[in-house]
Amino acid sequence: MSIISTGTSDWERPGSQSARAAYSVPEVAEKLGLSQASIWRAIRRGQLDGILIGGRRVITARSLEKLLSADAA
Repeated sequence: MSIISTGTSDWERPGSQSARAAYSVPEVAEKLGLSQASIWRAIRRGQLDGILIGGRRVITARSLEKLLSADAA
């Protein structure tokens, strides 16, 4: 399963022109319909890869794809 496509430029398949490498915690929470606290918990548990870039924690698109494909299995 690929990253969710909402019909906008966000969450497109890797390799497309509008693909992004990483997303903020609030973006991921909103798109998945979860609280930010749930996303932070998933990061702490190792379910999502949160990386620090310039003092800001982001979640890689690859990590999201992995999580979503694991949930579908």
